[in-house]
Amino acid sequence: MKEENNPNTINNDNQDIQIVSNELESISKTIDNTPTNQINDNNQSVNSNVQPNVQPSNTLSQEEITGIKVPVQEENTVNQESVQENVNVISNSVNVDAGFNSDATTIGTVKPDKQKSPIAMIFLFGILILFIMFMPNVLELANEYFGTNFAINDGAEANNNEEQKEEETPKVDETYYTIDSSSTIKLDRVEITNFVKDNAGKLNFVIKNTGTVMYKTDKKVYLDFYDDSNTIIGRRYLDTFKEISGGISNNYSLDILGDIENSATKLRLVLRSDDDYPSVTLTNNQLVCEKDNDSITYYFDTNRLTRIYESFTYDRTYVDDVTYSNDLLMYQSRVNNMNSTGITSVLTNNETGFIVTTSIDYNNGAVYSSLVYNTNYYEANTYAKVVSFEMNAKGYICR
Repeated sequence: MKEENNPNTINNDNQDIQIVSNELESISKTIDNTPTNQINDNNQSVNSNVQPNVQPSNTLSQEEITGIKVPVQEENTVNQESVQENVNVISNSVNVDAGFNSDATTIGTVKPDKQKSPIAMIFLFGILILFIMFMPNVLELANEYFGTNFAINDGAEANNNEEQKEEETPKVDETYYTIDSSSTIKLDRVEITNFVKDNAGKLNFVIKNTGTVMYKTDKKVYLDFYDDSNTIIGRRYLDTFKEISGGISNNYSLDILGDIENSATKLRLVLRSDDDYPSVTLTNNQLVCEKDNDSITYYFDTNRLTRIYESFTYDRTYVDDVTYSNDLLMYQSRVNNMNSTGITSVLTNNETGFIVTTSIDYNNGAVYSSLVYNTNYYEANTYAKVVSFEMNAKGYICR
């Protein structure tokens, strides 16, 4: 006789199958993040949990009891072998080797803190401040003992524009010195002293470097002359006052014929630069400067020097033969040197001496370096205001 099929038994089987299904899903998720040794432990745990709850079905079917055919869902029939097989498939599908952490990716590295100590930073900043404060003293000592001419750039930008008419205030010694042998003007370690007028329209004086190294200046040194009421009479440019050897005294002479000789009783030392010079108006882009037997014509293009023409007449009337012969050889040598550097120069003898004409065209390859012996020759592109101011201060009349 067949046993009666109990519905409660089917329900219990379905519950057991659901429990197993849930555990399998949990195991699958855990395997993705669990090393191999833990997976093996889980497999054993699943086996132990599944075996007691799954029993072969020995009861009568509902079809046999009622005579009605009821479809059976295969997924509800789970045996021990299928569960074990599924667990093994899941376990084998996950390829986890012993070096589980080998797939890790480095996303950054924490570097040790290398920030400087606040005290060290303050100390370095203090050294920088002291260096800046004492830099002028250091440069002054360097210039004194090494003969250099270092200077601190104060940020001012030189402006050589010809149209600039505002003059910088030149460095002026405000003291008025009497023109006599007892007056001494000091410029750093250089002394200008022993001023004496002679009967030939000359002012004689002595320049002495009291230091032990060469004195250099990038400024241009002038002597400005005044009368008794401190009204300016004229000025003279000391064009040789650029380099003075240490411990040396030299005698100098300036031509002061005219108003300076007749009216000047005082003088002052003034340092100027090109920016201090006033603008000048040219006629036909030319500037003609004349003095005694020398005539120089300067040609400009947009106020910049391009060409020079000079005609110099040497008069031997009051010159002895020896002096004349020496001077003739000197001028002839200069002419030969200039002709070898692309400059056209000619010396022509006459009954009273000789005439030297020189044409310097910078547009045709003239070389200024061969002309430095003559301070009346200026380099190409020199501004007209520079030529005019300095030539007037050399005793020339420029127009």
